[in-house]
Amino acid sequence: MIIVKNLSFKFSNEKEYLFKNFSATFKRNTIHYIIGENGSGKSTFLNLLNKPKMITHSGKQTKINTSIVSQDYRSMLVLPFTAQENLTFSRMKTHPGMNKMVGENEKDILEETSIFPMNIPVENLSGGQKQILAISMKLQKNTDVLLLDEPTAALDEKNAKFVFSFLKNLVKEKNVTIFVICHKKKYIQNFRYSTCIEIKKENNKAERTFIQKNC
Repeated sequence: MIIVKNLSFKFSNEKEYLFKNFSATFKRNTIHYIIGENGSGKSTFLNLLNKPKMITHSGKQTKINTSIVSQDYRSMLVLPFTAQENLTFSRMKTHPGMNKMVGENEKDILEETSIFPMNIPVENLSGGQKQILAISMKLQKNTDVLLLDEPTAALDEKNAKFVFSFLKNLVKEKNVTIFVICHKKKYIQNFRYSTCIEIKKENNKAERTFIQKNC
């Protein structure tokens, strides 16, 4: 299980808490869809999950490793270079002078499945392919939990289905736990390894409530 314990947050210019003493457990190797109306705090909740020590493994004191892909995933990509080259860049350590690759002995899921050509410029890929590449780049570093902020917001239906199919394969084949903000229920139904987290704002109160349920 993954544990969120005593999550509280308010914006600096607000008196009331947006989230207060929220605690929950979530299954691993599952897609957790975050749903709710615009302005309910979905993106804020996702970004809070990316904070150090915010979530932990059940029975362990050490924090888990999270990676987040924002809505502006295109900023991660170097368009003139190929998908393979972008993956290589993402494996590099950030410390100057240290050019040893991170995870260089591990095959990436894109290379294993040949989900799309790896040797063509990224600028020639579809929107869905670019999103999947950005996600895969994040997974080059040690990641227990993947956090995605509306990964299909700018995509047409065909590409959106393509991305969600990829995410489902990550859960089944790579045992990745995913928290993803999604507005369209048709993309999240009929998948065994999934739950929904609905964030609701009730009446005129600032504090949000959380409802966990099956999708």
